[in-house]
Amino acid sequence: METAAFIDPRGNTRAHARELLVRTVDLLLDHLADAASRTPSPEPRAFPNFFVLPETPLTEDELFERAQFVLRQSRNLAHPGYIGNMESMPTTMAVAGTMLMAASKNNMLAEEMAPFLTDVEPAVMRWFAGRFGLGANSGGGMLACGTLANLQALVTARNARLTNSRNGLWGRQRSPVVLASESAHTSLQKAAMVMGLGTSGVIPVHADEHSRMDIDDLQQKIRRSRDAGQEPFCVVATAGTTITGNIDPLPAIARVAAEHGLWLHTDAVYGGALAFSKTHRSKLDGIEQSDSVSFNLHKWAYLATTSSMILFKDIGAAHEHFHVAAPYMNAASPSKNLGEFSLQGSRQADIIPLLLSMQHLGMAHYARLVDTRIELAEHLRRGLEQTQLVEFPGAIDTNIVCFRPHKSTDAHCATLQNHLLKKAEVCLTLPHYRGQRWLKADVLNPFTDEHTIDRLTASLSTWECAS
Repeated sequence: METAAFIDPRGNTRAHARELLVRTVDLLLDHLADAASRTPSPEPRAFPNFFVLPETPLTEDELFERAQFVLRQSRNLAHPGYIGNMESMPTTMAVAGTMLMAASKNNMLAEEMAPFLTDVEPAVMRWFAGRFGLGANSGGGMLACGTLANLQALVTARNARLTNSRNGLWGRQRSPVVLASESAHTSLQKAAMVMGLGTSGVIPVHADEHSRMDIDDLQQKIRRSRDAGQEPFCVVATAGTTITGNIDPLPAIARVAAEHGLWLHTDAVYGGALAFSKTHRSKLDGIEQSDSVSFNLHKWAYLATTSSMILFKDIGAAHEHFHVAAPYMNAASPSKNLGEFSLQGSRQADIIPLLLSMQHLGMAHYARLVDTRIELAEHLRRGLEQTQLVEFPGAIDTNIVCFRPHKSTDAHCATLQNHLLKKAEVCLTLPHYRGQRWLKADVLNPFTDEHTIDRLTASLSTWECAS
């Protein structure tokens, strides 16, 4: 083969492959190291014939022209003013680790396809489970995203509480249901659809003025569901709601779940990072009583999109209730065939960028990132309060601040969002919550500082005066 489309294992394309890879790294560095000079959100542009799949190869210059265009048309996550979503720029070693992951192409389906890493991942998952206090018998596995982690948790909960994985739900007289806060993530409704429960199989529990689950309403909904002929089997608590970042009262929910014999799953996809912090770890008190916990790494752990994990208090029981043998794999050590215990079969080795990133930064640095991002969110909240121009949907528990001008319309908020992007170079999102739009700041970016926050509040005051 004449080109470096593949790296020749005999070294014949080494020089050419090196040239391509170095050129790729230079392209990335030039783009990322200059991110602060560009707007946080790109202006949409067209690239004629970008989608064409040609019969003959494009030149390398044409390929890199397209690669640069993709970078320019992507969210500028590295810009210090990009604080709109639950994602931020990845760490340097997360980028390098993702490249190593692609090049080594370990498949975490089975030991024979990832002979070293199928030992490493379970050990690291036990470490994470320990951070959440799940106990000596805990463990888990990695998945592509929080949606899949929540789905596997609910399927395992159903199999453990109601039935076994072989017989399913056929012949049951009572409809199985899950209870979750009205502020919980929509992945729960997706999971219910996949499980054959329908979206109505997730019963919404009232959230209080701070978007935290109302325990009295939870008790009532459990009783009412049983009186209505339904069969609740799981309660989902949320540690870090998607819009406001609030944390449900975990100890109280755990007590209710235990009282009624329900599986307790905690969706800590976002707020689970508080476990890294000595200062804020107490906000997760009660999570150790969970039967399962989901946590995303491409959010507050700064990995590349996407990377998640599902953890269980009793990993042996979880495997018992979610195991399908793979006859096409070596059965000598089935416990290392991770695909037999996972919702996913073939999957990439996200454990590589996870370990390299955390080993490069160190857990003390991760703790500082959590602490300082929350401090900045609190600084933003104070600055907004001092303007006396906005209202809030409730208290803040993490690093998310939602607000909207007093007596404003949704269109008013959209205009302000655009103003802050143009004048302050701050990119916020505009989620719909409780019947109206709110501006949302998610202070994740490691380069966001008080100057960025102060620029936002100053621009808000200027906009209000101009309007």
